[in-house]
Amino acid sequence: MQEIADLFEAEKRGSGPYRTAEEIPSAQEVAADEATMLMNRVACGEVATWDEIRPKLIELYAAAGCTDCSRFIEMSSTAL
Repeated sequence: MQEIADLFEAEKRGSGPYRTAEEIPSAQEVAADEATMLMNRVACGEVATWDEIRPKLIELYAAAGCTDCSRFIEMSSTAL
């Protein structure tokens, strides 16, 4: 899991393994990957609760263009 986190950090800094413009992920792809990684961290017990990541997930899914997911998470947080 740490290797994946390190890879994402390297990509954010522009020092990742991608060599050509075609291989560089879009901002939307990076946001979607970060959302997936965040959800995996909860599933693995690295982050204590779903409530801790909910605001960040809303932000990441919106940035990824997954507005339906973002709205669903936002609506589920207000229903509680």
